[in-house]
Amino acid sequence: MYSLDVNFLKDRPEFVKPEQNKKKKNFNVSGNVPLVAGIAVAAFLPLAVAGFWWWQQSEQSSLEARIAQVQADLDKAAKEQGELQKIRQETNSYKQQTQALASVFEQIRPWSAMIKDISERVPPGIQITCIAQIPASGTSSSSNGCQNVPNPPTTTTSSAPTTTTANAPVVVPQDKVEITGIASSFNNVNDLILTLQRSAFLNNKETRLVTARLVDNPIKLERNPGTQQSNGNNFQVPALPPVVQFKVLTSLSDKTASQLLPQLYNLGDLGLTARMEALKQQGVIKK
Repeated sequence: MYSLDVNFLKDRPEFVKPEQNKKKKNFNVSGNVPLVAGIAVAAFLPLAVAGFWWWQQSEQSSLEARIAQVQADLDKAAKEQGELQKIRQETNSYKQQTQALASVFEQIRPWSAMIKDISERVPPGIQITCIAQIPASGTSSSSNGCQNVPNPPTTTTSSAPTTTTANAPVVVPQDKVEITGIASSFNNVNDLILTLQRSAFLNNKETRLVTARLVDNPIKLERNPGTQQSNGNNFQVPALPPVVQFKVLTSLSDKTASQLLPQLYNLGDLGLTARMEALKQQGVIKK
């Protein structure tokens, strides 16, 4: 007969040797690594996907906010650009109007100063009888032009002002000027031509003598009937020598009023001089 020997103490932990217990534990842990790794991966993937989705939503919201801010800045810049363009158009309009006004002053020809300048240049032995202006667009006779010579206007333009832009030069119409008178000799007439060619108001290249001829002296001497003469009725009043009747044709110079300021100041035309100086100080007319 056989006897059954069962030792249950070997299965209790306190009776298991450390080496055997370690092997058992190592065997159990190493056998569960794939399971732990699978659980870890299964738990990490949803978290990673959730984190990426959250980051993507956050970046999208930030980009949308930046786009909205940039669009608002663009709308503001477009509005400001429209206002700036409007201001520029108004400024250009004011500049054109100011330049047009300045061009009017630049074309002013003060006849009082011109006549005074001519009279100061007349040499002895010459008498000016007429100064007539002939517009560049037409002709005018000396008799009609001389009607206003005794009382010339203080300031007048030679013709209608021409429209100019901000950078365009001022074009001064060169109207013709006809000067007639009498001289005691032809030499006096030549001296007059030379002095007129030095005038800043006239074009020296177009100042020329048109006619010059001997005529009877328009001044007549008469005997005073109330005075007793020594020779009685046989007394003859002496006749004055003949004179040279001449006509000089010239034209206005192309100089603007601002270029004639020194001459205008010396001739006493303080009104136009003060206006031109004020326009220069304000920058309307370049110095």
